[in-house]
Amino acid sequence: MEDFAFDSGEIIDSLSISYQTLGELKVNPDGSNNAVVLLHGTTGSSAHFLVEEFAGALFNPVQPLDANEYFIIMRDAIGHGNSSKPSNTGLRASFPKYQYPDMIRADHLLLTEHFKLNRTRLTLGVSMGGIAEPNRTRVLGGWCHERHDAWVWSCGYDSCKQ
Repeated sequence: MEDFAFDSGEIIDSLSISYQTLGELKVNPDGSNNAVVLLHGTTGSSAHFLVEEFAGALFNPVQPLDANEYFIIMRDAIGHGNSSKPSNTGLRASFPKYQYPDMIRADHLLLTEHFKLNRTRLTLGVSMGGIAEPNRTRVLGGWCHERHDAWVWSCGYDSCKQ
């Protein structure tokens, strides 16, 4: 994303939003599609959705997000995973200050400009991702998903995998 403008007024020449996908995108003539977006938590990244305890319970055949049925997009938010952040851009302390609206706009550009989607089937957010998603309508106006579920991970990783 070239010349990305942050809410702070700062502009970054090139903003990179990293992502991983599972499944195949299918778009119907009416624009509906099988895209599902997963938004990670504050200390996470797209890689966290692929650990066996999580992926094994969601993405296999006949499970809720069967990758044979859905196109699953797992992005790294600004400042997380392999997306642009102070440590991988060379900007360090000069990296623009970012907030939820910046992440939401970057997600929107990824979905609309890169994947050419005008909506998604479902968005699930864990912790920070669950907080950001309800703000999407406020930040973007009328653009929304067919359905929204916010997940708030309320237990530690070790206790959840039991």
